[in-house]
Amino acid sequence: METISESFSGKERDAGREKKLSSRTLTVLGSTGSIGTQTLDVARMHGYRIKALSAHKNYKLAEEQAREFGPETVCMTDETAYSELKIRLADTDIKVVCGKNALCETAAVPCDMVINAVVGMVGLEPTLAALNAHNRVGLANKETLVTGGELVKAAEKEAKDAEKAAKKAAEEEAAAAAATAAVAAKAAEDQAKKAEAEAKKAQAQAARAEKKAAKQREKRDRIQALKDQCPPEYKPVSTSKYFWCGLLSFIPGLGLILTILFSFIPRNRNFKSFERAILVYYIIGLILCLIALIVLFAIMPANPDIAAGITEVISAFGF
Repeated sequence: METISESFSGKERDAGREKKLSSRTLTVLGSTGSIGTQTLDVARMHGYRIKALSAHKNYKLAEEQAREFGPETVCMTDETAYSELKIRLADTDIKVVCGKNALCETAAVPCDMVINAVVGMVGLEPTLAALNAHNRVGLANKETLVTGGELVKAAEKEAKDAEKAAKKAAEEEAAAAAATAAVAAKAAEDQAKKAEAEAKKAQAQAARAEKKAAKQREKRDRIQALKDQCPPEYKPVSTSKYFWCGLLSFIPGLGLILTILFSFIPRNRNFKSFERAILVYYIIGLILCLIALIVLFAIMPANPDIAAGITEVISAFGF
């Protein structure tokens, strides 16, 4: 709870705080009285926004104030004045209410400060309503403190305690949210680092694979270039051709004929050299067979048993 002089101190009129002050919202109870009109002069000077107004009978001045400041609610405690003001403000969106309960509801409208300039003991209940709604109160009504000072102090203390509890809860919630955000940010950062590491690894693997493929292509191109530079008679022969021709060359009877033909007819010297090597094997084999036969025939007359054994072996193979 604050006095009007405390609420609108000279410091708050400094030019450097003008923007902050202009965002304040006020509710003025007793706006048509001396203190109420002075409060609205200050609001007009600093650009305060008026959330609600209340008056007793002066509906004409209340209408002027309502049209100038555009409050959400205007409360008239006199029923006749209420009826007249309601008609006069019918062309606006301003809510016009009447009665003591309505006055308390007007004081409880959320705002930065409630200026209570209501005359007499009637100001006690709206003061308590404003404090219970956690609104700051600028009190310009001594009867309120005289008749219900203890109630006002208790309500003020309760409001401050509730405000502190709400502030603490908000700070704890903000801290929890910040901690959660930090954990989420850390997890996102770790995930990003992991993804970056995996991307680098994949990039390195791709680079190695590309390098290997490039080397293989270079090797193939080099071999192909060498092949293209070779004369036709010296061109390399594929492994499969060597395999199949070698297989044909070892077919009994036909293989020897094919080996002789392949050793002289083909144009490719590499292929002819391969077949001639096989032909050399054939010749060496024939020579070894002749030597074996000569040896056999040489020892057969001297060793009839060996000759008989050799004859049986040859008979066993169907010769």
